[in-house]
Amino acid sequence: MNNKRIGILGGSFDPVHLGHIELATKAKEVLQLDKVIFMLAARPPHKLQRKLHCQQERFNILKLALSAYPDFLPSDLELKMEGPSFTYRTISALKKDYPQEQFFFLIGAESFLQIRSWKNYHSLLAELIFFVALRRKSQLVKVQRLVEQLNIDILSDLKCIRCSSGVVIFDYQGRFSDISSSLIRKKLKNGQDCPELLPAEAYEKIKEVYKH
Repeated sequence: MNNKRIGILGGSFDPVHLGHIELATKAKEVLQLDKVIFMLAARPPHKLQRKLHCQQERFNILKLALSAYPDFLPSDLELKMEGPSFTYRTISALKKDYPQEQFFFLIGAESFLQIRSWKNYHSLLAELIFFVALRRKSQLVKVQRLVEQLNIDILSDLKCIRCSSGVVIFDYQGRFSDISSSLIRKKLKNGQDCPELLPAEAYEKIKEVYKH
């Protein structure tokens, strides 16, 4: 891959759901991405106190879920790295593998508003274009205020983005924008079926793993 636009969607995907896939689809369309990498977090620093399902199980489900989307690539890069899944380490490794690519980091507004708590966040702001998805109108002012405080550019001409850093703010009002992995875990544990929230290719496997 040379001079490609690559999106990165990171998460514990515990489990992956249609909200993740919808966000990646919207970003691919808006940013004209060539690929979106779904980066499975082994041990997210902000979730160290919560027990996640088995890493390999989550990755196997992710592979199943993305099998119908040829431009969406599951990655187990962080599973092979020791210690907590710090984003700056992941990005450094990706840039070594793909030095010519333009990377876009796909992130919800709730997470972006916490970015100053991320390890080495300054380097990420200097090396990535952040695609910040707003789930509520009320988040816009908060995101704009933070971007101003961080002294980074808001990018608007999406077809001609040639820089390597900045922020794209996107009003994400999708069909699945309000669902969460925790909601799905709760439903399945309580014996409730929710096929309308999960990728069909992985639904049976997700039910099997998360019903207990």
